[in-house]
Amino acid sequence: MKSLDEFGTVLLIDHTAKNADAGNATAIGSVAKMNFARSALQIASSAAGGSVLKHSKSNLGLRTPSVAFALDINSNIAIVRQLEAADSRLEGGESAVPAAARIMAAFLAGEFPKGVTVGDLAASLGLKPKSLKNRLSELSATRKLDHDSATNLWSLPAAKRILPFVQGSADK
Repeated sequence: MKSLDEFGTVLLIDHTAKNADAGNATAIGSVAKMNFARSALQIASSAAGGSVLKHSKSNLGLRTPSVAFALDINSNIAIVRQLEAADSRLEGGESAVPAAARIMAAFLAGEFPKGVTVGDLAASLGLKPKSLKNRLSELSATRKLDHDSATNLWSLPAAKRILPFVQGSADK
């Protein structure tokens, strides 16, 4: 691999095992490929048509946040559309979506209108409780989620909650 240094920048495209978990898949073959790389990107796709671009390694600075997208191709044009973490086209590939994005998507979709415990949230999203607690702490520090220590429930801050529409309640 050292002989590649003389070429300067090298773009290596590789694939993962067919049945690998999308969020934890690694390139097939020698670990030298990943060790040699200064930066690595990974694309994980779901059977439903969505994909996630994940910056999985960076020796040059901070990794960038993952981006969920769908590639729509028709007879004469290809369009890349960014997807929200809760988009149904990502179904089956959720493990590739960052945990914080999955957590926020669940709250913003109204899945927990009265709040949720760490255990119930972990079970709902398929995350490990310890990792989930770390992400919840980060989201709380940035004021994206609130924690009620009396009830031990996590919820959206009141300003971000979606109130149900009651027919006839809007001004006419």
